[in-house]
Amino acid sequence: AVYGDLLPGERVRLHATYARLLADGVEGAGAAELAYHCLQSHDLAGALSASMLAAAEAAELHAPAEALRNLEQALQLWHAVPDAAERAGCDLISVGLRAASAAASAGELHRAIALAAAARDLADREAPGSRQAASTRHKLALHLLGADRPEEAYEATAEALEMLPERPLTPTRVWSAATRGRTAVNLDRDDE
Repeated sequence: AVYGDLLPGERVRLHATYARLLADGVEGAGAAELAYHCLQSHDLAGALSASMLAAAEAAELHAPAEALRNLEQALQLWHAVPDAAERAGCDLISVGLRAASAAASAGELHRAIALAAAARDLADREAPGSRQAASTRHKLALHLLGADRPEEAYEATAEALEMLPERPLTPTRVWSAATRGRTAVNLDRDDE
């Protein structure tokens, strides 16, 4: 009731106070709570950092839906925070792939595919033909297989393998080749 009576500016200041106290280390408070108060106080940089921490905490607790929620919040905040990569400890493509993985673990296969495809598209714009662009295709293929879309997975692994040199062998090349082989087996079964 008291919160409802506060004026908007007072609410922002109240959330900023809570965020400051939580950042100072209030016992029992998690990063998700800090992210919420940072967001409500319009501290977008703090909300991004806390969202990434909250996603990591959720992943450690095997709570993929919560990890996904926090990673998607980080994705939403990314372009509003000038030093987002430094605050997140990784680039936007990596955040997108982590979100895709969390979505798959939460049983949201179509969301996982959409997030992995967005990461692939971003990698193609920022670093076309790179190992990272190939890696996004491999991860997309895994999500496509999980959603029983082997033809598209086969195509994604073919693209990944075309981007990677044959030597030296890299983990991405080996995993892409293995995924392609697994996909081919699934396609052969479908033809029978």
